[in-house]
Amino acid sequence: MYIRSLEDNSELDKELIYTTALLHDIGRFVQIDKGIPHNEAGAELAEKILADCGYSKAESVLICEAIGEHRQGSDSILGGYLYDADKKSRCCYACDAWDECKWPDEKKNSEIRV
Repeated sequence: MYIRSLEDNSELDKELIYTTALLHDIGRFVQIDKGIPHNEAGAELAEKILADCGYSKAESVLICEAIGEHRQGSDSILGGYLYDADKKSRCCYACDAWDECKWPDEKKNSEIRV
């Protein structure tokens, strides 16, 4: 995400980008435990964490919106970077569970893309 933002000459703060990336899948355990989609659960969890870490309300909104939208795509710059990086980072081509994976073949990364 950060490299892409540099390539685009984005003015997004590096800490904001890294925080978003770090927290984006934090809701996975809620999805497994309660069936709530991890992006929705993650946005709620992140909001509490960000407040405890001293992020402003505006920063928290940007981060939580990106997390909440990272599965379907986003209109925000931060959310767009997250969506793109999340999809490109899947190493399906090297995964031993390719045949058992729930992802349709057209969503799997069969090669390294830049």
